[in-house]
Amino acid sequence: MKFSYNWLRDYVEGLDIPARKLESLITMKTAECEGIEEIGHYLADACSARIDTVEPIAGSHNVKARVETGRYGQKTVVCGAPNCRPGVVTVYVPLGKKVIQGVESDGMLASAAELGISRDSAGIVEMEGQPGTPVAGCVPDSIIEIDNKSITHRPDLWGHHGMAREVAAISRRTLLDPVKMHLVPGGSAAVKIAIVNVAYGFHRETACFLAAFIPAHAVSDCGQTTFALEILVGIRFPVKERIFVIAAL
Repeated sequence: MKFSYNWLRDYVEGLDIPARKLESLITMKTAECEGIEEIGHYLADACSARIDTVEPIAGSHNVKARVETGRYGQKTVVCGAPNCRPGVVTVYVPLGKKVIQGVESDGMLASAAELGISRDSAGIVEMEGQPGTPVAGCVPDSIIEIDNKSITHRPDLWGHHGMAREVAAISRRTLLDPVKMHLVPGGSAAVKIAIVNVAYGFHRETACFLAAFIPAHAVSDCGQTTFALEILVGIRFPVKERIFVIAAL
């Protein structure tokens, strides 16, 4: 089972334990971890960039692109993506200089697969934005993988909030409520729900509705139908409600 370190940090107040150290703590105190996968490490330094000019390189499918990165200034980058063309806003990664086919290339124009945000490697990312701005909504992450056999007896750890509760206990920090109230829609409810006091049994409509979920092949007479319905709802029906169930079938 895999857990996002960033997601755990969202649920544990002030969690500043590095991912590698947290992996060791989880192994020692809760369940065996199988390793960490680093995702999107290029995103830490990447930024939006605009391709201003493109020149072909003789004898190659690659092109020499002049790029405005904003944060890192003007750069010349050798790129082989089929969609590298003037005017495209893409993602620039400062990887340093190297010579490619006789041209000095400073950095890289990245595909979504290279950034770790999707599996698309058909070309460089095309996006909107001003040169120099971070890639919106995308940050590096560390994926902590836990051996499934270690938590088969702990269904409370089969989700991020459950694991965050464990991490909060290990790190002696506060577990945060995952509910974001500002996302809850306001206004009147779209659906009205009435709760019936089970001490007085069910209304006729409720009994008929529940009876609809009893397969016909599961019963052979009215008595078995009522008994099956009582198992379904977990309480016994008063005599008058039994009549309604029989009538519904």
